[in-house]
Amino acid sequence: MHFKINSLSFSNFFMMLISLMVFTSCIPSKSSNDSKEVEDSNESTEAVVTINSSTIINNTNMSSYTLSGTCSENNRVVSVVVGSVSVSDICASLAWSVTVDISVDGDSSVLAITADHDNASGDTAVQATTTVLKDTDVPSIINVLAPLAGTYYSGQNLDFSVVFSETIVVTGLPSIPITVGASSASAVYSFGSGTNTLVFRYVVESTDGDANGINNASPIALNTGTIKDLGLNNVDDLTFTPPSTLTVLVDGLGAVIVSITKPSNATYLAGSDLDFIINYNTLINVVGSPRMAIDIGGSVVYATYTSGSGSMALTFSYNVTALDLDTDGITLSSPLELNGGNFTVPSLGEVDLDFNLPNTSGILVNEILSPGIDIPTSAIYNEASAYTVLVKGNLLCTDTSISGDLAFASAGSLASCSVSGSTNTPISAQALIDLDIIYDALTTPACDQTLSGTLAGVTLTPGVYCFTGAATLTGLLTLDTEGDPNAFFIIRIGGALTATSFTVDMIGSGDPCNVYWGVMGATTTTSTDFKGNLVPSGAITMTGGSITGSLLSKAAVTLGGGTSITGCVAP
Repeated sequence: MHFKINSLSFSNFFMMLISLMVFTSCIPSKSSNDSKEVEDSNESTEAVVTINSSTIINNTNMSSYTLSGTCSENNRVVSVVVGSVSVSDICASLAWSVTVDISVDGDSSVLAITADHDNASGDTAVQATTTVLKDTDVPSIINVLAPLAGTYYSGQNLDFSVVFSETIVVTGLPSIPITVGASSASAVYSFGSGTNTLVFRYVVESTDGDANGINNASPIALNTGTIKDLGLNNVDDLTFTPPSTLTVLVDGLGAVIVSITKPSNATYLAGSDLDFIINYNTLINVVGSPRMAIDIGGSVVYATYTSGSGSMALTFSYNVTALDLDTDGITLSSPLELNGGNFTVPSLGEVDLDFNLPNTSGILVNEILSPGIDIPTSAIYNEASAYTVLVKGNLLCTDTSISGDLAFASAGSLASCSVSGSTNTPISAQALIDLDIIYDALTTPACDQTLSGTLAGVTLTPGVYCFTGAATLTGLLTLDTEGDPNAFFIIRIGGALTATSFTVDMIGSGDPCNVYWGVMGATTTTSTDFKGNLVPSGAITMTGGSITGSLLSKAAVTLGGGTSITGCVAP
């Protein structure tokens, strides 16, 4: 086969081909960045969904529980799961909303909620999750308890307790209608929200009176308040069976014992008074000698009325005898006994004789081998007690021997004064502080027995003994530890102490270091043989004689005339 091309046609074709090649070379090539932009333009934004939900499903919204939220891409399906129920919605205006019937899920449970949707590329959203409490049980009244039987006086509470089937939350002041005498009143909600028992209270007024028993009525009145459970379900039925209150009596005009002031916890010896103060809620007039029974070691004795008529506080007193003994605490008996007397009140109401028994286990009587001392060891055995003689003021010491350490605050004379231990001046700040601690500790314990006279021929067993004022002592005092080597004695002088030819003897394996003389004034001794630690607030003047123990003075000390001091060693 032969082809024939004329010269003009071939020339034209060749020129067209050259032009096309030049045009193509002038077109710029596409960069890598341009390619990435194209790829990015094909990607979709990550889908995001949120949930807005109520915190509780109760019996009012159980069948139509509404949820809503936001979504990030319109026209996508939003899938929602609540408990075991699944529903869906179409994302519109970047929002979704569904209504769910949760009846099939169990009550009193926490249900999980999830929501999500995909995007145009089919990518799953960041799933939203939350929980909701389902509580559709309606609370109910189980029981109503009346106030305890008895007579209630002005200021006392009439409490009704309402027991529900579950925990209850109260707002406002619901109330229970009651009748006192011929008057209508209300026991108003007082406390109990957050538990299953609510207390409704009426406070008796002075004008109230009901000798036949108060009345109460159903139902509970809400008074614009609410009574709901934790799921916000209302107590639909507030009716109840009114409890019997025939034995709940009211005497607003009468008098009732509100408290008893008892003696301090201590050991009381023969001659001591046990005073009890009966506090009423109104003025009381007393006729005769009413009394209160006391059990002391199995024997019944009586604290008899002594004072207080015309006031709200009546004092009853018992004087301990040598025959009384109670080592584990006395006990009282209610009610008060009129004993042929009488109580009256200006309002002409009744006077209640019953009272709540106070704790009297710490009130002991004539207890053997128990001094009733309560002093911390740190208050006795401290830096101050390390000295045989400690003088806060000036020291004048002549013709005296001191077996132990000496400390004094200001310059003093030590002429012909023999000291076997160290001599310290000035006194350390801590020793001065500790001296005050010792002195204060000796003024704290309650007195077991009040002392008087010179103490000549007296024997004391362990305990706390007190002179109410100054004391002048002579003769022989015996301290009997009754075989207890750790027995403590405290003898407190309520003023100055003067001792002449006075001797203290110890029997029964006692330790003189456990004897303390707390003197609230100056001390002057002549030819006296002391045992114990002498701790006065005033100056000490000691002429002749001896002391086995220590001198701890908050003032000046003058020693002379052949005085001998043998110190204690602190444990």
